[in-house]
Amino acid sequence: MSRVAPDIGDPPATTPEVLVAGFGPRRDFAAFADAVADDPAVLGFVLARWEATRRTTAAETPLYLTAAGWGLLGLVPPADAALTRLGAGWPWLTTPTDRWAAALRGGLDALVDVLIKMRQGLNVAVVVSARAFLERWTFNVASSHSIRWKQAGESDADFISRVWGHYGLTALGRDPGRDWAFLSELQHGREVSIGKRSVDLQATGAAQVALYAEIARIIEIPMRQVRGGIREHAANAGIDAFDLALSAQLRLSSTPKEPAELRRLLSPPDLVSMHDAELERSRTEAWGYREHSSHADPDIVVDRVAHNDILGSFIERLSRRFENAAAAAAQEQAMVGDRFDYGHLAARLFRYLAIAGMAEVVGLECANSGGDNLRFAGNALTSAWNYWLEDNDLSLAGVRVLAEQTAIARAHRLKPDKAARLAARPDLPASRWFELAGWARLSVFIRVLGEFSHFGLAMRRDGARETLTTLNIEDDETEAPFGARREALDQAAYMLAHEIATRLDELAPDLSRVFRDRVTLLDHGEHEARLTDWLNLALAHRATDLGAPDVKRPSNEVAAHLRDAAP
Repeated sequence: MSRVAPDIGDPPATTPEVLVAGFGPRRDFAAFADAVADDPAVLGFVLARWEATRRTTAAETPLYLTAAGWGLLGLVPPADAALTRLGAGWPWLTTPTDRWAAALRGGLDALVDVLIKMRQGLNVAVVVSARAFLERWTFNVASSHSIRWKQAGESDADFISRVWGHYGLTALGRDPGRDWAFLSELQHGREVSIGKRSVDLQATGAAQVALYAEIARIIEIPMRQVRGGIREHAANAGIDAFDLALSAQLRLSSTPKEPAELRRLLSPPDLVSMHDAELERSRTEAWGYREHSSHADPDIVVDRVAHNDILGSFIERLSRRFENAAAAAAQEQAMVGDRFDYGHLAARLFRYLAIAGMAEVVGLECANSGGDNLRFAGNALTSAWNYWLEDNDLSLAGVRVLAEQTAIARAHRLKPDKAARLAARPDLPASRWFELAGWARLSVFIRVLGEFSHFGLAMRRDGARETLTTLNIEDDETEAPFGARREALDQAAYMLAHEIATRLDELAPDLSRVFRDRVTLLDHGEHEARLTDWLNLALAHRATDLGAPDVKRPSNEVAAHLRDAAP
């Protein structure tokens, strides 16, 4: 992806009319295309405004964090206090003195991360993070109780049900295997049922809130395992007074009122302005919460958890996202020296939001020929680049969704009859879509992304990361490992941009020309050549062996201290 800064230009005179063009029931694609043809500055300005409007809408929708979500947050402060006593440290900020306590803190962070993505209204990020959280702690249950790993012919959903069945599915009140299948259906773009309502990841409004409430109920089950692990670890360390706080279920009589600075924390980390007054207040509150956690009364009873503590646990994680992003930027700056330029980052983020925005515009116009998949791909891109800014591997799970949905959209355009038949068979592997789209050469890339989309004994993320480094052609040998995630995101984003521009060539040639000139910076031939080069590079590494699995089943002795941890 080019590092040249985009030329957004001066605000166009026709802003009020074109801001609504292309979105929602008031869309007027022809008017939007005409406005851009008359004044190319309209495109960049409007796309940037649309993304800002999306963020504002999310920030002003507290219902995204449902009562079930606040209930889960209420379980975090006592767990944080116990882990602080156990020496967990705070990831990226302080060094832990107890590795297992640090891993358990990571479990709390993963839970809160799902809730953060709900509050941000990022549907794809919510689902990929929720599924990863469920898989991670399924692995813990299986390892802790020496449950046989997945058997030949056993589906993932059946395996997960069998593992959690150790505690009794009736006692749990739901079937985590079925929940995993629910999340997987959503992640592949299919509809699921919540009561009498059918929803997918394009859900907005009441359907979106209902979806978030259901996912909050799903992740409550692995949260029980995290709390059980903390309770057992604390008991082994002689901190028995936390037992009640880590066992009881919280029933909030009301949800906390969000502080004003929360809106600022919900925005993506802005590395140019990381020290404004609102962020500084949030940093102070986050440090205050950490300090309070280290002195919390071990006799704390979960029913008495204060709203300030619940908000503190949320603000602490939100603030830490910014700290981690700043640390990652500082590391890159130290590596590249004078070549480091925040303008390059701004240019990249503009392209991401522009490509995602145009995916929505064109997707709505092509609703009957893979348009919904285009829109879904745009949503996945938004989730992926938000996670990438946070230096989080879940960005690659988002890239996996982005690439798959782009391939489906392309297949519907190129071979509509075959695509319709394939869509009627959701049991087929996603690889069939890449074949139908003419992208079978990407098999190694999709395999690699798949390693970051699942958690278990068979995962090979070390080998996958090495392969991503090999596929990183933008950076030199020294920098390639550090830019591998970014390059994967860039390539997938430009695959989506290629599909958008190709459709625009037919729908609105002038709009296509401006999109290429101001967003991709590639004409049709250059973009086609870039895509071909990428496909051929992936093909050249198709036989890459990702190596041995990264993890081994712990011995019975190592796992013994967890055996009595119950949800």
